Amino acid sequence: MPLKQDWRRTLAVAAAVLALAAAVSILVGCPLRLLFGVSCPLCGMGRAGLCAIRLDFAGAFRFHPLWPLVVPGLTAWVACERKSPGRGRPVWLTLLLVFAAVYAVRLLNRDPVVLPEPASGLLTGLLFKQ
Repeated sequence: MPLKQDWRRTLAVAAAVLALAAAVSILVGCPLRLLFGVSCPLCGMGRAGLCAIRLDFAGAFRFHPLWPLVVPGLTAWVACERKSPGRGRPVWLTLLLVFAAVYAVRLLNRDPVVLPEPASGLLTGLLFKQ
């Protein structure tokens, strides 16, 4: 019985985090982009998901090339963690490294979805005003 309660608590926390992220995204967009004018490694993921729902897979890949990895990656991580806490760490670290590498490539290729604009950030904009 305790395993079911832990599982339910984990799902409740995950749902709360997703709801908070969705609310922030709807209200202000990407918080990093808002404050610093620099997109986060997940920028474009929501739009990619919406494109995928509409079966516009080319558009989904244009917004974020790793959109197909999110659900399987998180599922693998949760499954490993459920078997034994801490066992999912390699899955989590692999996802983190893959997303960081793709983010770096997108920045270097000047991908318009993640193109940095520090002057447009609320905090960094103060430094770049003339």
